[in-house]
Amino acid sequence: MGDESTSRFLATHAPVSHVRGGERTLTDAEVFEQIVRLSARENVVLVHGAPGTGKSHLINWVKLRYDHAVKSGQLSDVLPVLVRRRTGSLKDALEQLVEQLPARFHKYLEPVQAAIDRISEKEARKKLATELHLELGVRWEEAGKPPLPRTIRYLAEAFHAEGFGAWLCREGGVIDRNIQQLISPSEVRDRESFPRFTADEFRIENLQQRSAGLNTANVRRLIDEFADEPESAEHAARLCNESLRAALRELTGLGNAALSTILRSIRQDLRKENKRLILLIEDVSTLSVLDDEVVNAVEPQDDASLCDLTSILGMTEQAYQRLRDNQYQRIAGSGLILSFPKDATAASWTDDSAEIDRFIARYLNAVRLPEPQVDLIANHRQQGGDVSISACDDCPVREACHASFGKVAFGDTAVGLFPFRPGTAPYLLNQLDDFQTGVRPTQRGLLDHVTKPVMRHVDALAQGDRHPLTMPIRRQPPTDWQTLAETYLGGWPAADQARLRLLVEAWTRKAKAPEIAADLKALLRPFSLPDFSAKTADAAPADQVRDKPHYPDPPPAPPSAPVDAATQKRLADLLNRLDRWWSGEKLETPRDYQEMLLAFLKGALPLDDIRSPAVPAQRLLREARRDSIRIEDAATQTALMRVAFSFVRNQESYDLLGALTHFTVEGRGTWDFPQGERYKRIVARWLRKHQAGMLAALDPIGLSTTQPIKYATKFLCMSAMIERRAELPRDTPAALSRVTSSEAITLPTVLTEPLRKLYDDLPERRRMLQSFLVEETNLPQGATGGIVVIDPQIITEAITDARTDPSIEPLSADYFANYWKSRYQAFDGLKGWAGLADAIASERKAIADLVGDIDYVLARYGCETGGDYAGLVEFIADTARLIDLLRSAFRWPPSEIDFFKRERIVDRSGTFAQVLANAAAVAEGTKDTQVLLFDAAALQAVAAIIERCRLVVEAASEHAEAKLAHLSAEGDPDVLESEIIAELARVGGIQEAWA
Repeated sequence: MGDESTSRFLATHAPVSHVRGGERTLTDAEVFEQIVRLSARENVVLVHGAPGTGKSHLINWVKLRYDHAVKSGQLSDVLPVLVRRRTGSLKDALEQLVEQLPARFHKYLEPVQAAIDRISEKEARKKLATELHLELGVRWEEAGKPPLPRTIRYLAEAFHAEGFGAWLCREGGVIDRNIQQLISPSEVRDRESFPRFTADEFRIENLQQRSAGLNTANVRRLIDEFADEPESAEHAARLCNESLRAALRELTGLGNAALSTILRSIRQDLRKENKRLILLIEDVSTLSVLDDEVVNAVEPQDDASLCDLTSILGMTEQAYQRLRDNQYQRIAGSGLILSFPKDATAASWTDDSAEIDRFIARYLNAVRLPEPQVDLIANHRQQGGDVSISACDDCPVREACHASFGKVAFGDTAVGLFPFRPGTAPYLLNQLDDFQTGVRPTQRGLLDHVTKPVMRHVDALAQGDRHPLTMPIRRQPPTDWQTLAETYLGGWPAADQARLRLLVEAWTRKAKAPEIAADLKALLRPFSLPDFSAKTADAAPADQVRDKPHYPDPPPAPPSAPVDAATQKRLADLLNRLDRWWSGEKLETPRDYQEMLLAFLKGALPLDDIRSPAVPAQRLLREARRDSIRIEDAATQTALMRVAFSFVRNQESYDLLGALTHFTVEGRGTWDFPQGERYKRIVARWLRKHQAGMLAALDPIGLSTTQPIKYATKFLCMSAMIERRAELPRDTPAALSRVTSSEAITLPTVLTEPLRKLYDDLPERRRMLQSFLVEETNLPQGATGGIVVIDPQIITEAITDARTDPSIEPLSADYFANYWKSRYQAFDGLKGWAGLADAIASERKAIADLVGDIDYVLARYGCETGGDYAGLVEFIADTARLIDLLRSAFRWPPSEIDFFKRERIVDRSGTFAQVLANAAAVAEGTKDTQVLLFDAAALQAVAAIIERCRLVVEAASEHAEAKLAHLSAEGDPDVLESEIIAELARVGGIQEAWA
């Protein structure tokens, strides 16, 4: 509280009347009188209580009361010094101490100024790490503490290591957060304790900072220990927390009782001037690590060289509980312990509606008055009076405003309550949601969470901003809202309806729609709301201040099972959070609403009765978890890894969530509760409009669901042709039967590796794609009906395409890039089949090469090639005659020639010729299906037979040549040998001619 705000403080001051001193309840004036009457030379007055109960207000008022007493001559030879909370940082608190003391004392405050500069430096994090290094190392040993456990004995070294130290000093780490608490603005709840080390702080996530190049061997072992042994990390955290307060004190340069020494020097000089120091500290937690030092420094010293001292210290309950027993005794012996009990506000303040309205009126009046008039009120109040000037006095709309919004009387001075009404502020204060962080039904809560938001909202309306008013309150369902909306809010935008809901809840006592409309009609224009769509009756002027707030009675409801208090509390909590979200805040604890929405979608969407989306897509909903529900501006949103159902912040979503909340909590999963049918209609209306959109969310975003079905069908068509080595039947039902057949596949023989690899993948790929196909086209017969009937339309279209073009194309990569990728997993290995055309070309060439090899043998022995391959039949017949001669004349080894008769080569020669003719046609053809329908096994068998025949002929030729040489030398062979030699000569001559 600087000089510039002293007048406004006094102009808005509401007398404090609920301070507890021992067994008595004191007013602020009585507190001041008791402090002044304290007779000891050194007195400590402790003022403790929960945040927002009035401690700071009382201490500020006592400071002003001292200033007034000095100025008026009531007191002399006193020096009041106040350290306010302001930003809540240690830096700010120390600066105030320097600023308020006279210049002649600044020599003693040089260490304080140095501390301010020190904790402002950018290197503060490293310095705190250094202090922790010393506290856990050298100072630990000097204090005679037991050695650190063997597994973490190098803990101190970690704070100096380049890698580990950088991790500990990182932005957002415990060290950084402690530094920020010293130098940055903070709230009371943040200052009640220091950011503490946890086991996670010692597990380095940055791989570079773990590296051996940035850490010694000892620290590396420590890093591994923390990673492997959670207990060691927890033990290290406890040791660091024990050392943290001392390290912070050393960082500031005010450790080792330095603050006590400074205060002692100041008091010695003031003693020479015969002055009493009045040291008021609004909140000792602003002095952070020095809070204990402050209490120690102001304790009675019983030293005649020191000036008299009265210390008035405000502290939270947590700080108060940290005091030692002997400190309580010494303070109580010579000073005062004052408290604001936890129930003080609820018991003696929030229940007094008139006093709350007066509290609000003082603030509203001071805000509207110019500074000179505020000064006049402040002077009047210093003389014991109350508000004496009203900002309403010269207002041209005074009478109309007071009639619409009401007024508060301070004697003859009337102060208007606009934009509140009598009872509005008490109601809103009573409805503050103290489950939210920092929200309490206290004086500060009234200012921060009620008065300020309403005033800012009114200012925003004047600038054309019509966003709903947001406050952390527990919202209650407006009385008779449905009738009001249907009758009077025709054509109103949703945002305006949301703003009116709050007025219906807190700005009127009326319970019936016509009465509500009449009562609020005069408030529409001031709150920038449209006119009602129906006429209303004239309203009576706003009531004067009431002693007790009157809350609207709920409309009569049909008999139903009583709702227990716990259920009612949960219902109110869910609806309040929903209202705050609708008003523009983030949706707190969104999982409650996500679970309701998910259960609703799973139960309401008619999955058993629809064809689209397909069964695999429906499974995404059946297996969905709550994080699939994405609510706009929810306080927490997990990374999306699965199907998402999005709910934007609009009137429809708000109404749906409200209805489901009543269904879940009030109806316990039924519509059997008051107004259940109305909420049921809201849900049904939403479902009719959004069912298609919710179902569409199950399918891939921006991708066709029919294309994969066609691709799968073409693949299965190709598979059927390959396994049966036949074209698809022209009859479509027969073709469909083949495509969906699950009979075992007999794969054909192929000559090349590329096609062999594809065929090896064929059985499993066929199984997967058949499963995909029947699931995608399944027509569900109930939740457990299995796959009985499929929709063949898309399949038959794809069969027609496959007859002319069996090529396989891979699916777009987008099908494998999101939560739907598991649905299309069967296509994942289909990428290789994109090379089918090249594989077919390679196979055709291999077939042509093998046919060419056979043609070469036939032609070599004078047999005709091509056509119907009669030359192959001739070649086999010639070989048969030769074998007969070899067997009878030369007793040829049976192992080389018996196969001919055993395998009935001559009888099968016509078949061999046909196989070779077919292979030649495939080799010379252009259609891919020719290769797919061809089984190279028969061609390979023909090639093997021809090769064996060739070997027999060549062996016989070699034998014949030897015999011819013998005949030339010996002369006159027998007749049989002459025939063999003649036959071989004929074959050999042919061979020579070919060669």
